[in-house]
Amino acid sequence: MRLSPTTKGPLMTVTRPATVTAAFLLVLLQILIAVIATVTAALAPADYKTYAVTTPVFLVVLYGAVAFFLWAGRPWARVVTMLIAALAVIGDLSVVLYYDHTATVTVNIVGLVLALAILVLLVLPTSRRYFQQLT
Repeated sequence: MRLSPTTKGPLMTVTRPATVTAAFLLVLLQILIAVIATVTAALAPADYKTYAVTTPVFLVVLYGAVAFFLWAGRPWARVVTMLIAALAVIGDLSVVLYYDHTATVTVNIVGLVLALAILVLLVLPTSRRYFQQLT
């Protein structure tokens, strides 16, 4: 993966805006948090372990692939990332509003802030124009 601020096509060079770079970095942070949660779940009791480990691993790999294409400037990856962020906002908000466990709520507040930031960054006009230029 090339970490330069431009995407090169056959006839043009388009500079990646800071909003897209920031959204990509936040997605990587979300993935890192998911990996940590998966490792933590692996230490859980046996009856919980299979679901708690296999599902997040699958989702981390899938989200990692989407993040790669977001970095590459693919418009569909922007849409998928925005959908994932919107679903994360709904899920994290429901946990924050209905659970009493402090650690769970704290982790979900962090997730909520990250998801909202990703959503806002990708909706901004500079991000939208960037992905429209590449089509």
